[in-house]
Order: sequence, then structure tokens, then C-alpha cells
Amino acid sequence: MFIELLDVNGLLVEASPYTYDLHVQLISLCRKLGDLDKLRSAREKMSELFPLTPELWLDWLTDERKLATTKEQEKKMISLFERALKDYPSVSIWLEHVQFSIGAVGESWDSDGLSIVRQTFERAATAVGIHVAQGCLIWEAYREFENVYLMYLKGKGASAEEIKEQEERIYNLFKRQLSIPLIDMERTYTEFTEFQFEHLKPEGLSKDHAYKKALNKLKQLQSYEDALYNSEPPHYEEYKKYIQFEKDGGEPIRVQNIYERALIENCLKEELWLDYAKYMNQVIKIKDMSLPVHERAVRNLPWCVQLWISYVRSLERFEEPHEKIIGVFETALGMGFPKAEDFKEFWLAYLSYLRRKIDKDRSETTERSNDFKEITDVFDRASTQMQEYCLGSESEYAIMKFWIAFTARYKKDVSASRKLWRELIDHGHKEEARVWLDYANFERLHGDATHYRKLLSQAISCVSDWQETFVDLLLAFEQEEGTLESLEKAIAKCETQMQHIIEKRRKKLEEAASYEKEKKQDKRKNVPKYQARGSKNEQSSKTDDSETHVQMDSEGFKIPPVPHKLPATSNSRPDSHNDLESEKRKRPSTTEVYDEEQESKKRKVETSDSHGMSVKHDPAKDDRTVFISNLFFKTEEDKIREFFSQIGELEEIRLVKDYKGRSKGFCYVVYKSQEHVKLALAKDRELLDGRPVLISPCEDRKNNPIPQSKFKFGTGLERNKLFIKGLPFSTTKEDLENMFKEYGPLQEVRIVTYRNGHSKGLAYVEFKDEAAATNAIVKTDGTQIEDKIISVS
Repeated sequence: MFIELLDVNGLLVEASPYTYDLHVQLISLCRKLGDLDKLRSAREKMSELFPLTPELWLDWLTDERKLATTKEQEKKMISLFERALKDYPSVSIWLEHVQFSIGAVGESWDSDGLSIVRQTFERAATAVGIHVAQGCLIWEAYREFENVYLMYLKGKGASAEEIKEQEERIYNLFKRQLSIPLIDMERTYTEFTEFQFEHLKPEGLSKDHAYKKALNKLKQLQSYEDALYNSEPPHYEEYKKYIQFEKDGGEPIRVQNIYERALIENCLKEELWLDYAKYMNQVIKIKDMSLPVHERAVRNLPWCVQLWISYVRSLERFEEPHEKIIGVFETALGMGFPKAEDFKEFWLAYLSYLRRKIDKDRSETTERSNDFKEITDVFDRASTQMQEYCLGSESEYAIMKFWIAFTARYKKDVSASRKLWRELIDHGHKEEARVWLDYANFERLHGDATHYRKLLSQAISCVSDWQETFVDLLLAFEQEEGTLESLEKAIAKCETQMQHIIEKRRKKLEEAASYEKEKKQDKRKNVPKYQARGSKNEQSSKTDDSETHVQMDSEGFKIPPVPHKLPATSNSRPDSHNDLESEKRKRPSTTEVYDEEQESKKRKVETSDSHGMSVKHDPAKDDRTVFISNLFFKTEEDKIREFFSQIGELEEIRLVKDYKGRSKGFCYVVYKSQEHVKLALAKDRELLDGRPVLISPCEDRKNNPIPQSKFKFGTGLERNKLFIKGLPFSTTKEDLENMFKEYGPLQEVRIVTYRNGHSKGLAYVEFKDEAAATNAIVKTDGTQIEDKIISVS
């Protein structure tokens, strides 16, 4: 069974190599099967694409360490440790590294082996020895190693001078450790005072300035460490405050250490990596420290264009070879970016770098023909991509604008630049005043007066707004550089053009006003007849009708009254005697009226009883009551009782009804115990009679008004949550789970529905990590489901 799963998982990794979790699953299966070759291959493949977590590295190092028996294998282990520390300089990995190096000493305490161990410990102390919470583990391991060597010297009968030298080494380790703010400093100081120095009389550290400074620093850091300890991973907000505190302290090595701690738990936070890279560029400015940070950043977030740009600029700043910088650009391009804006930023950075290289080669009198060919090839690729996917967009405009300026300045070909401007304007920018202004500025800088005048006149006729701006530019130019004749000609031309423009604006306003008037008239025509005001006779008739008794049938519908006697026409002659007799027969006696009134009152009481008596609000029950809404109108109290009594014993259910006894779709459920309310609230949006019922706490807003809504929309960017629209209405939650789970572990899938439970064609899919969400966007946006094309963002 495991072998079949291994084969299937291997195929999935080949099909989706950038799905992080598939690699982790494959490694786990290989480790369970004990297939060392496949396990090594799986780990190497994953390491090529992603930085491994400290946990994955520790598993790998533990497995390989058991097999390292020869010198060659031990060298490979050292190389593996270096790779692991390059991904994450974790305290746990450094401890494994120093423990492995101790094995090289042997029982004879070889001097070369001793030197290697001490070098490894020194590197570890420099890298993570200032880790406030775990740095003491490195120092204690270092001192323990030197203590064992001291015992060895005493055991073999070494000279007093050798023993004194070793004791002095241990004393210096104590002194160095106690000068750093670390957890449990007091315990370390107690160990120092109890240590037996036989040939050395060390000075006490209680009055040492460095020790006191470290103690005071630890007190300042304690609140930040406590915040990390008491909060839930990944502690991002706590780390942000901690980082700012260390930045204010002005110790770069401490700032870098807290950045590294934060990244172990927040390796997919773009904001954190960008901030770290910026700090390395602006403050550290050391090649061997800055470049590795950028390399790790783009391995963790290959879709972040800002990190790639920061990386190549760092390479350029440290004067790395041109071939290496171009290689990084091409690698970034192969990773792909989620937005057109990202590609625009990438291509502009690529072209800007090549332009700067031309400037540099010009100052060094280097042959530039290859440089021009190289930047032209890159522009052609950028232009092709922009025209294919972003024709007429801001992204295409930015790339073309750069190339037009480059053509005029570096190639000295203004005619070609003008041709490019015309093409750009024809590609969807003809009415944009901003584009025409840029074109005008270009002509002012590189062109001549004739083309500048012609351009401004065309702009006034073409643009949809800002016409007055171009008029001002043209007249200002004529006043500064033109003749009296050209000025007067320009004034006349502008007046004529502006008259046409003003006339067009006036017509548009009239058309808009006419359209609004027609809309209002159409609304009046479409008013139903029963809403129109009737004649006085009709109104009086309605008044008479309203006074007659309205009868209801068994289902609560009105029984239409018997129509009144038709009004007499001018040709008809009323029979006064018959009418009088008829009126007498219709008129009830006083007794009959009294009986009818009593009967009516009786019916009203019965009706009110059957529809539910009003219940006075009891605030004492609010903490045991939940408010239920979005109920199906035919849902009865028995079903509601059955639904909520599963949680606990009910005291009462108040189903709110209208005057006809029909449910209004909401009710109050009162429990006998307050404990059951929380459990009831957890059933929010569960289905009852096919509708998702909304369950909320009972609040007396009439007597205790809430000043503002408790609910607030989140302002943070949820990069692990996707919004899908355009779904077929038949799509289920299970369909979406099956579709998206291949890209990573899911946190939640929710389909947006109407109040009746029917789908709106919208859904939210939340992943557990950002990388999986980004991969899902790239792979699923524009996918066809049945006859619908979905949009994923």
C-alpha cells in the first residue's frame, strides 16, 4: 500500500513541482518505507525549489548522521550542515552541527580536531549566541566541552601551565556569556561562582560593567520575550514590535538576530522579508551578509517581484558579474508573477539595469554594440508580452514610455521615437490627456518647434478633458519663442477650437438633462393605476369600504364584500318607497347591534389568543436567550424545539408571528442554563428546513442602545484567502474542496448563498499558507467549470 502511495505521490510532485506539501508528503512516505535512495532524491528535489524548515533539515541530518562512517561521508555531512544553516540559522541546527564536529576529536583529543570543534563553536556563538531565549544552550555546550577537555588534561597529568591556560579559557567563556542578555543569567552567574579554579584566581563579575549592562538590557527585553511566550504562533505582531525596539537600540547584530528568529516562524511574510532586505541594504551594507539574505528571500517567495528587484540591485551594488545578474533576471522571469503590474515593474527594472550598464561601459570606453543588442532584445520580449496580455493598459504604456526616451537619448533617433509615440496613442490612449502631455514634454525636450505646435493643436482636438491646459501650453510657447504672427494665429485657432469644444460640452449637458427628464416621465407613466390618486367619489367609496367589517376565511385571506347598489343613471328613476322599505329591512335593531359588537370583541380575543399574546421583555433572561432569524416561514415550534433541545433543556420558545398568526421568520429561544447559549451560537448557519438559520446573542437594544456596531471588517490583507466568482449555481462545497485541495491544505471553504440557501455563484477558499493560495490563483484563474469561466483572486 505504501509503495502504491509513493508512486502516486511521486507522479503528483512531477506534475506540480511547486506544491510544497506534496514534497513533504513524498519525503514522509520515503522515510516510512526506509528507501534511502528515493528519500535522498526527494529531499534534494525539494531543496532545489524551496528552503527546508529547521524540522525537515534536522530529520535529514539525523538520518545521514547515522550513516556517516568514513571520512568522505563526514565531509558530505559538514557540507549538508552548511546547506541547512544557509536556509535557516537555527539554534537547534547549530547544536547538531557542534555535536557532530565533537566526534572529530576522538579519544586522543587530536589538536586538529580540537581546533575544528572550537571554530565551529565560535561560529555558532557569533550566529545565535545572542538569541535571548536559546543562546544560552550554545554557550553551555561550549563550556561543557571545554570542561571535559580540562578533565582530560588533569587526568593525563598535564602541566600546571596547561591547566591554567584551559581554566583561563573557561573563565573567558563565562565572562563572554555573562556580557550578553540571555535568559537564566543569574543561574549562569551562580555556576561561575561555584566553579573550582585551581590555578587561576579570576576576578568577580558582580561589579563588571558588561555584566550589569547585560542585566539591565535583559530587563528591557523581558516584556518582549514574555509576549512571544504567551502568544500563539507565528507571533508576527509581537516580532514586529520586538524588531522595532532593537532597531531603536541601534545594534545591527541584534536587529539581524531578531529578524532571523521572526523568519523561522514567518517565512512566507512578504512584508517581513522586504523590511529585512531593506535593512541589509541601507544599514548593514556588507556583501557577504546582504546577498545571502536576498537569496533566501527569493527562494521563500519566488512570486514577489519586489524581492527579485531588490536582489538584482544588491548584486549590481556589489559589482557582481553581469552574467550572474542576467541569470537572476531570467530565473525570476521563469518563476512567473501573479499580476500584470508585477511584470511591468520587473521589465522596467531589467531595462533600467541594462541602461545603467550602457552608461557604465560608455564611461569605461567599452564596446557598446552588444549592450544595445541586449537591451533591444529585452525590450522586444517585454513589448510582446505587454501587447499580448495588457494592450492599452498602464503597464504597456510605462514600458513604451521608457523605450521611447531611450531611443531618443541613446540611439539619437527622434523620428523613431515619434513613430512609437503615435503607435502608443493609437493603442487606446488617444483621448488621455496625460499621454499627450508626456508626448508634449518629449517634443519640448528632444524635438523642434514645428512638431511641438502641431502636437498641441492635435491634443486640443483629441483629448476628452484638460483642453484648456493644452491651450495654455501652446499660447505660453508662442509668447516665449514665437513671432507675433504665430501668436495671433495660435490665439485665433485656439478660440475656434474652444468654441467647438464648449458647444460639444453644452450639447452633452443638454442630452444628459433630456435623458434624466425622460427617465422621470417614464417612471410616472409606469406607476400602477391602483397607486394613482382617484376622484373624490372613489375616495369616499374607499372610506366607506374601509368602515365595513372585513371578514377572513380559514386560511387568513379576505372575503370580498357584497358590492353596493349601482348608482342611478340620469334615465333611471328611484323608487322612494321601495328604497325606504329596503333600508328599514337592512337597518338592524339596537339589540342586534349590541350583540354584534359583543361577538366582534369575542372574535378579537380569540384571534389574539391564537396568534400569541405579547410577552413583556425580561432582561434577566437575556444571558440565557438566543435570537434566531432567517427561519423558513412554515417552520413550526416543534421543529425549532427539536433542533435546539439537542444542546440542552429549553425553558421557552417565542416564535414571532404577524396578526394573521403566520411566522415572521424569527424567534427567541430561552435555555434553562446559560452554559447552553455558547453551544447554541456555535450552530450558526446550520440548516433547518433547508435554510441556514442565523443565531446571535439576545440584546436589548431598545433600553441599552449600542453606540456602534461590534463588527468591524478586517483591514489586513488576507493573502491565504481566495475569492471565486462566476461559479455554476450547482457547485457544492465538496466540489470546491476537491478542486483546490491539490494545491495545499485548506482552512475553510464557504459558498455565499441567498437567505433561502441557494448559491449566489460566489465562494471563499482559505488555505493554511500563502504559497498554496498563490499557486492556486495561478493554476485556476480562468478555469472553465461546466459552461462558466470562473475568476479567482
